[in-house]
Amino acid sequence: MKKALVRTAGVVAAFAAGFMALYGVVTLLSDSPPSTPEIGEAQVGSVDFIGGGLLTSNRDHLSVCVQQVEYAAAMQVPGASTSDSASPSPVTPTPAGTTTAAEQLAANAVSALIPTLEKQWAWDSLFGDLPAPQVVIGCGAPPQAFAALELGLMADPPSLFDSIGRAVSVPSSHRLHVYIITPAELERFGGRDSFRLASEEALCSYDECTGVTYGLYVTTDNLEDQNFMKRWLSIGLGLASY
Repeated sequence: MKKALVRTAGVVAAFAAGFMALYGVVTLLSDSPPSTPEIGEAQVGSVDFIGGGLLTSNRDHLSVCVQQVEYAAAMQVPGASTSDSASPSPVTPTPAGTTTAAEQLAANAVSALIPTLEKQWAWDSLFGDLPAPQVVIGCGAPPQAFAALELGLMADPPSLFDSIGRAVSVPSSHRLHVYIITPAELERFGGRDSFRLASEEALCSYDECTGVTYGLYVTTDNLEDQNFMKRWLSIGLGLASY
């Protein structure tokens, strides 16, 4: 089984027409079976990049998920060998079927800000004709920033601005993943005032990849700061630039 790794050079771009996507070469972390096209070949699937607010054709409404995650450094050491049958998983996930207090706090914080976000000038052009937004607990995927950090693929010092994306044929149904981490974990990426967004998933065609799912990394203290959450949710959803 091959592992395709492509170094990152992403840039956050905001367009006056009302949508934002991070274009450019995106770091790819994917375990690909032999039948999966490699970078340099067209990856043809049923999901297309469509731009706008949702970015992909498999989404029919805006969905934001929240998930508490914990970095587990002992699970994988950079450079250590791993079997092809099991990819490293440097994350301790929330047990299935349970909701943490932090996840409930995050869901409430995002939900409370939706009416405010809907008043921004770009909302109508991006999401105005869609069904009501949804906020979901559980993203179904670990944060790619943790995996890239664990495998030594980030610059020194590491930054979430070094966008990381996993090449996928079917992206998450959630446009934005809100990952709740500890202050100590945040320090790995530059601390309190650091850039908070990372590309989580990318659709690729030949040697060009486009980020289509983004991760917002926050602490519980951030969740209680409405100005902070409004700013970064706006950026993460393409309603504002950095």
